[in-house]
Amino acid sequence: DARTQSLFGRLFTNKENKNLPTNNTELLAKTSQNIQLCPNPVVKLVSFRFYFPSELKISSEQTEQLLQTLASSASFIAFEIIGTNQEIIFQITCPAPEGETILAHLKGQLPTLDFRMSEDILKKHFAQNQPNESVVVDFGLQREWFIPLPFGKSLATETLLPLIASMEEIIENEVVCLQILFSRVRGAWQNAVQEAILDRNGKLIFANLNNHLTGIKEKLSNSLFATSVRLIVQSNSNQKSLQIARRTNAFFRQFATPSGNELIPLRNDGLLLNSHIQSFLNRTSYRNGILLSMRELSAIIHLPSDA
Repeated sequence: DARTQSLFGRLFTNKENKNLPTNNTELLAKTSQNIQLCPNPVVKLVSFRFYFPSELKISSEQTEQLLQTLASSASFIAFEIIGTNQEIIFQITCPAPEGETILAHLKGQLPTLDFRMSEDILKKHFAQNQPNESVVVDFGLQREWFIPLPFGKSLATETLLPLIASMEEIIENEVVCLQILFSRVRGAWQNAVQEAILDRNGKLIFANLNNHLTGIKEKLSNSLFATSVRLIVQSNSNQKSLQIARRTNAFFRQFATPSGNELIPLRNDGLLLNSHIQSFLNRTSYRNGILLSMRELSAIIHLPSDA
């Protein structure tokens, strides 16, 4: 799933896709090309909108604790940043039966923010009768999942700035959404990888991974999350939607190192565009997904902060 495409610009020459998506409650994180069946959501979804104070300080530790708690309290979480010509909206969507618990955690761990149950902002702004003017981008990992993405001090203090800047250029009848689906993993992925790449003395079996040993060990010592990272854009024309999607490139380029891993756009060969869009709105996925550590996930799922 993560070895198809490496250059952002090449994504937007891809054809449509036709397969059926994988279950949203546990996105498998293998790097295969298999696309599996995902049923429509069996439960109603509920959304909570973020309202930010004029001044906000959120530490990386707070973000990590929040993500850990949310993932432990819901079968899956959708974190979304939606840009329109009038505003930029942050919201979390989850299965309705788990909504009260999720809202309580949000208010308890981020008491300076105001969280309110709201209509689904994504569906409100997204015209489902205009599929041909839409672009959907799924992201995978360039290399094996256990090689980490940049995080922490290797990133800019405010990683959201490039994304927010691109959304501020949106005009009427345009909408863009960054969506991250995540859930806790259920398999013993750390143990499986350690047995595959390390010998009994903790040394790497594969010499080409020696430069990544420290990062690999750190990632395997962290909590892991099954994750889907994707982008959707709609405007008055397909060409304009492609232009808007390309403007977000600076945000995704942050999560790349020349000798390490990176987020890459994936080809959409074999996926019907209408079904791809519907899976985005339903918070389901066509992809097997990727495995990210807590620190990697918290670098991508980020709230605006003065800290």
